[in-house]
Amino acid sequence: MSAEGVPPDVAELLRVHIESYEALEIALLLARRADDAWRPNEVAKELGLAGDAAVTTLEDLTTTGLVSREGSGNDARFRVREASRPPLDRLQLAYRDHRVELMGLMTAHALDRVRTSALRAFAQAFLVRDRRDDR
Repeated sequence: MSAEGVPPDVAELLRVHIESYEALEIALLLARRADDAWRPNEVAKELGLAGDAAVTTLEDLTTTGLVSREGSGNDARFRVREASRPPLDRLQLAYRDHRVELMGLMTAHALDRVRTSALRAFAQAFLVRDRRDDR
């Protein structure tokens, strides 16, 4: 699915890496200052986020491969991976020029994730299980 004006590669970046508006704002911040490494509390302060939301979102972005982590614990710093710079540059342009379409696309992706999750839960309810598993 793509929105008018949002390039397909940006739509794919959103689908794969950006699951929330917090993730979008953090990705855009890291892209704007791609040479800097950020601690979660610095990201939280810069964007006005709760500290735990910044930590969780940075970890999610690391898991998907958009961001890299240096160090661990309170000393961890996060930065944009070199390979992620070009797609994030295009994301910044799309955010600047097609913000409404980009938000609509993010909403559509979120609804798709909810539908997929609901279908999986529904399908799980009909799995035949061995009665010995219930003991």
